[in-house]
Amino acid sequence: MKKILKFIMYAFLVLIGIGILSAIFGGGDEETTDPAPDTDEELVEEGIEEEAPEEEAPEEEAPEEEDVDEVAGIGDTIELEEMSYTVHGVDKATQVGENEFLTEEAGSGAIFYVIDVEVHNGGSESVTVDSNLFSLVTEDGTTYDPDSMATQYANEGGAAFFLESVNPGLSLEGNLVFEVPEGLQQDELSLNVREGIFSTNEGLIRLSE
Repeated sequence: MKKILKFIMYAFLVLIGIGILSAIFGGGDEETTDPAPDTDEELVEEGIEEEAPEEEAPEEEAPEEEDVDEVAGIGDTIELEEMSYTVHGVDKATQVGENEFLTEEAGSGAIFYVIDVEVHNGGSESVTVDSNLFSLVTEDGTTYDPDSMATQYANEGGAAFFLESVNPGLSLEGNLVFEVPEGLQQDELSLNVREGIFSTNEGLIRLSE
């Protein structure tokens, strides 16, 4: 009888031990959950390339305008404030000067343009007129200065445009002589005039016929 009781006791203890071990090792497995997937997805446009901004076409530069205040033609009077200018005529020559000892010849491959110019002083004070108030200009902007010696020979007894004083209300008329390449045509030329030696006020007289 004692053996039976002892066996039952051992069996009971074994069952209790098994239960304890099962509780320790079986109950320790905690349920794990996977982290929620990231719902922020990057948006990718497939097959579409970002278009580069269209480049603006460069603006076409307007042709440069002549930097003058007035434009006139042969026979017209151009007024620059108190001064006025008129071209009465244009001649071509290979030599200028009426006196055989006071003449000037154009160089090889060159020709003289002799321009009859009248200058009027409409102001209230005397002004000084000189050949450096004038220049001959081509369509491409090439500039020719007067030939001072030829201008003097072309104005015997008249205005030589060398520091000439013109009183108010009076005029000065004479020939301006320019030496240019002989192939240069009159229709390509204009006479640029300035109001005074230190003035930037300018005008243009076209010599085309």
